[in-house]
Amino acid sequence: MGRKQARQASVPSLAPVMDQQGPAVGETCLAEVTAVEAGEALRLQLEAAGAVRVAGHAAGVEALQAGDRVVAMMVEGGAVVVQRMRRPGERPRAGVRVEEDGSLYLNAPRGFRVESAHATLELRADGRVFIDGKEIYCVARGVNRLQGATIELN
Repeated sequence: MGRKQARQASVPSLAPVMDQQGPAVGETCLAEVTAVEAGEALRLQLEAAGAVRVAGHAAGVEALQAGDRVVAMMVEGGAVVVQRMRRPGERPRAGVRVEEDGSLYLNAPRGFRVESAHATLELRADGRVFIDGKEIYCVARGVNRLQGATIELN
């Protein structure tokens, strides 16, 4: 074998590695992550076919681990991981969405906390609401009510 042929033989192919005929470019499929480095999948085992190299990850895909099930889209050069499926027993994440009227809906069953350098707003699952800040302004165009079983002022 000549020098040029030997050099070409040692360069790994950039083509997708498929053990058998798989989905076409543009198709999505379910797969299992079989190789990972630093939270990114390197190789997938497709449910519908064989193994394939990972060409990339969608921006919202969190760190992966071997055994994770994912949704992947086939592209030239392999597959792009689009989403990780929930693990067995994993609860759905709390969600944020924009309603049709433009309002923001946040579902956080255990509560949530918004913090900045000098202010905190906290809603707890037990129904308590905490507002802590250097100064707190409450402005109303109509009636401004303060209601409770008891009200303490200073």
